Amino acid sequence: MPRHSHDDLHRALGRGEVAPVYYLFGSEDILKEEGSRAIVERALEPHERDFNFDQRGAQGLEPEELHSLVNTLPMMAARRVVLIRDIEAWKKKTAIRDVLEKYLGNPAGDTVLILVEGAPREDKQRDWAPDEAILARSYGVEFEPLPPDRVVRWLGYHARRMGIAFAEGAAEHLAAAVGYDLGALRAEIEKFGSLAAPEPITRDQVGEIVGIRHGETLEDWVEAVLGGDPVRAIALGRRVIEQAGMSGVKMVTALGTALVGLRLARALYDKGSRGGALERAIFDRLRQVRPFGLGDWKVTTKHWARWADAWPGRRFGLPWRQIAPSRAPASPTKRDSSLSSRSSWRSRRRRRGARPPPDAAPTPWSRHGRWNEMIDSIRRFGPRLVALALGLALVPAALAAQNDPRLVEALRIAQEGGSDSARVIVTNLLKATAPTDSSYPEMLYTMGLVSRTVEEMRRNYSRVAVEYANSAWADDALFRLALLDYAAGNFPGVTRQLDRIRNDYPESPTLGPASEWAARALFDQKRPQEACAWLTLGLQRVGEDVELKNRLDYLNGRCSALPVAGQAPGQPDSQAAAAPPPPAPAPAPAAAPAESVATRTGFGVQVGAVNTRAAADRLVTQLKGAGYAPYVVAEAGLFKVRAGPYPDRARAVAAAEQIRKKLGHSPFVVKEPS
Repeated sequence: MPRHSHDDLHRALGRGEVAPVYYLFGSEDILKEEGSRAIVERALEPHERDFNFDQRGAQGLEPEELHSLVNTLPMMAARRVVLIRDIEAWKKKTAIRDVLEKYLGNPAGDTVLILVEGAPREDKQRDWAPDEAILARSYGVEFEPLPPDRVVRWLGYHARRMGIAFAEGAAEHLAAAVGYDLGALRAEIEKFGSLAAPEPITRDQVGEIVGIRHGETLEDWVEAVLGGDPVRAIALGRRVIEQAGMSGVKMVTALGTALVGLRLARALYDKGSRGGALERAIFDRLRQVRPFGLGDWKVTTKHWARWADAWPGRRFGLPWRQIAPSRAPASPTKRDSSLSSRSSWRSRRRRRGARPPPDAAPTPWSRHGRWNEMIDSIRRFGPRLVALALGLALVPAALAAQNDPRLVEALRIAQEGGSDSARVIVTNLLKATAPTDSSYPEMLYTMGLVSRTVEEMRRNYSRVAVEYANSAWADDALFRLALLDYAAGNFPGVTRQLDRIRNDYPESPTLGPASEWAARALFDQKRPQEACAWLTLGLQRVGEDVELKNRLDYLNGRCSALPVAGQAPGQPDSQAAAAPPPPAPAPAPAAAPAESVATRTGFGVQVGAVNTRAAADRLVTQLKGAGYAPYVVAEAGLFKVRAGPYPDRARAVAAAEQIRKKLGHSPFVVKEPS
């Protein structure tokens, strides 16, 4: 029989069609579980399942037991269902395999047999294939990972099953924040079940529960890096790496995957594809290759098509050279040797002008294997790629601002991957120009843009800001220094640099974007009044930059609950400093009976929901030892351990973040009844 998709399965079940034998295989175990449940629900009424539904594991199942299971008559029902998991254990020729194949040749009409094969190991996926003997005599269903847009629909379906509704954009943010692994997403959805919220769950609530706010996901960071937005790239890099479950390898892999796709987009662009035709061509390649881990394919396609113009072929040269090792490892694999041979070929070509070997310039999108080879190499050799890509992102933003054609050309060369050549050009210009020349600060500023290290970058910007404070580049240099401080977590340094722009250059066009980073740094320093005053200033200076206005509006949402508004930037935040922290309620004794949720008001931070009082007491003791005031709510058969309560949501969110960092749980904020 042909392979079917899980959509085919659900459509057939919807029509009332039930096959005698099902074979469920593929890499997505969550979908296999749902498919099995759908078959059982269609084949048997609820009251029939106690006597007519058997499920077993293939390991340890004896041939006689299998024969009995598939040949037993149904009891007071039209059919019975037998579910057997992990049948990959039966691939070898064994006695139980003989029983199975004999049954498949003549299956019983009143029995539905469901054979579920576990997902292949990651290192075996390329060589894995379904069991053709079983597939030929069953209704075979292949369960592959869902594309991102289908994951969002899957989230909505599961939320409805639990009585939860998502507001606009909430499910999309949940998928972007957690990733597109269905198991992880299902675990997150279960957290929302304890909210018992009558209203749809908003995007901000999702951010509070998963600990990743809208606009600060891994996808947002990749978009900022490759889209040429260095301001967001620097700031988001620090925020993303601190998120639970995040690592540098994961960030590099995401960035490398996007670079591969962007290279594909540029190749299609160079062949003449533009606009809608380019987007369709990219989307068709994504459907063919189905790379895992990308965000919404439609959004990704639009980004790559839009960025293709700014990424000519030379700009990709340096990233791919950085990926390849300079010499072969001691015990190279076949792929390592291939990469090393290409790298060594480049050096030979420079010496002799040789032609490349046939495999020297692979096209990673041409076949699945080439794409996977490139992603594997990014994982192994990618740490240098992060700094490189950030540098590439910084350069395009400055191209339009330069006045000297020689500097514009240097930046263009850097944008196309020739950072070393760009530094040589600017260095020679600096040597040939007197420090008193009016163009000297522009050259210093450009040198900062193409610097090899952060230290060199900071040194050049500082010279512009201090030695040439009256030049047209001083405010831009201060802004860049503030971004470097923000990336390093030096929030007081951020506010000092940006205060200088506000005080010394009140008409500077950088005040609009500067207000965003001043507000972020002040929020992180617990100085919300000053942060909100900066946002007010920024919204006045935003001009026609719609994206900046959206980001400022989003941050400004944190200002609505403040008691005082409208202070000028720089005015001391006296009320916030003078207000003592809210007194912590007396902690509940560990052995005290569970409290009623009606005895608390405000906002609590739920740290865990456990089945036994003893487990709740252990969690209470842990919270008390960390300095929090815990309490327990008995609800729906669970002991829900919470900290607080806090008078407002902002303080509860801050406490949840602290608990996440200190204790490693997954806390989230809940509203206690008034």
